[in-house]
Amino acid sequence: MQFPRILPLLICFLAAAAHAQDPKSIREEFFPAPDTTFTTPAFATKRDFTNSDRLFDFLNREASEVQGWKRDTIGYSAKGTPIVAIERGGEKVDKPLRVLFIGGIHGDEPAGVEGLLALTQHLGSAGDWEHLLQTTTLRIVPMVNPDGVDRMNRYAANGRDLNRDQSKLENAEMIALKRDFVAFDADVVVDFHQYRPYRADYVDMGDFGVTSPFDVMFMYTGNLNVPAAIRSASESLLIDPARIAMANHGRRFANYFRPTVIRGKREFRTGAASPRSSVTSFGLASSLAVLMEIRGVGMGRKGFERRVQTALLLAKSFLESTAKFPEFIREARLEGQQDQSPVVIQSERNKEMTGVTLLDLNRKALRTFEEEVSDSNNQTATETRAFPAGYVLLPSEERAAETLRTLGLTLTEIKEPLEATVQSYMLVSDRLSPKPFEGFFERIVQAETRDTIVLIPPGAWWIDSHQQRFHMTKELLEPEGTNGFVRYRVIDPLSDQPFPVYRILPEDIIHP
Repeated sequence: MQFPRILPLLICFLAAAAHAQDPKSIREEFFPAPDTTFTTPAFATKRDFTNSDRLFDFLNREASEVQGWKRDTIGYSAKGTPIVAIERGGEKVDKPLRVLFIGGIHGDEPAGVEGLLALTQHLGSAGDWEHLLQTTTLRIVPMVNPDGVDRMNRYAANGRDLNRDQSKLENAEMIALKRDFVAFDADVVVDFHQYRPYRADYVDMGDFGVTSPFDVMFMYTGNLNVPAAIRSASESLLIDPARIAMANHGRRFANYFRPTVIRGKREFRTGAASPRSSVTSFGLASSLAVLMEIRGVGMGRKGFERRVQTALLLAKSFLESTAKFPEFIREARLEGQQDQSPVVIQSERNKEMTGVTLLDLNRKALRTFEEEVSDSNNQTATETRAFPAGYVLLPSEERAAETLRTLGLTLTEIKEPLEATVQSYMLVSDRLSPKPFEGFFERIVQAETRDTIVLIPPGAWWIDSHQQRFHMTKELLEPEGTNGFVRYRVIDPLSDQPFPVYRILPEDIIHP
């Protein structure tokens, strides 16, 4: 009966703690401002950040054709604001490596946007870093979510999280980004985000709560359906050199982690495994991928110069690595595209007690806490299926077919009835999520396969495994995929209907 009294006090405590997480004494000791002057739009004011209008004004002045940049409008936001990309470089070689930098997927994470604008000043004609683009073509989409940025709100205009729309593609902004990614065919993708350093999960740690002390946390993918060559190269060729760059500039860094409570017990999860995040989605598309989490959500302008410089230094490091390791990056992509490892349906993270470093606000000192940690790079497959020669999608699934095309898959229409030996799916459990996710109830199923002979009707589509982005289909078309078409109700057959996807094994490959 005391909960109504306690709850407002807890809310007030959390709000006050979040507001005071970086007092001046903490910033001066742990996050000193850099001796750098920025001339990007947010630094013309000390109160707010770059919005879409200021972005366009800046690009007109400092990222124009005169400075060597090409600009494209890749689409429009829900409110009709243009989403733009700028590109330059690669003129010194026949086949330059292609790098895509993304900012502003979340509208309340301005450091990435500002850092990318500062980068354009260094890379423009006669810029001091222009040499980094001699063998690399760089494409920047600085503000994917202009509606959210204009409101300083994480979400798109419809209240959806764009970083959770990697496969359903319900939002105009993500459709535009995915189409542009496919057309550009990026070898390397870096997505710039920010993280919230003070969390409610930390209230009971330390004397009176703790905060994260890291200028940046590196999010990598440990999803086992991302080819091992892609995962390994993303770590060794991109993240490892960036760690060195951060250390050389006095920045604290860690692998991305977040606390979660499972059955009443706290656990820290490191890295990413879910394909709902961009780093896994781009990895499944056989691109080397990193998601940067720069400190700062909820902090306003406190320490903004340092956060922008951190984004800028990271961007420079990734360009330097691309210029240094082009053949290794190409080899990793090719090896990944040729990978025929089994499809992982279920996996389990291995857990261990290890030290987690956080900043105790009361003591004004770093403290290490022994916590249970599970790393996405340390997990074991618990259920697999054989790698297929391809999938067949029945004619009823036009929406799924169109989404696959947007994501860069090639589908071949079957013109005549075709008898084939297939693996068909039978749903052995089928339920809806207890609460909605992104505005809908997820369909959560488990399936078994059986070998059978079917007559594939004309109008069905054949999705051959011999294409560079095929690994995405393992998450999208297998019924259990956590970012898949069944879970997201893109493929949503009635319980008494046959499942409208078939797997074809290599020994039974069809030739439409």
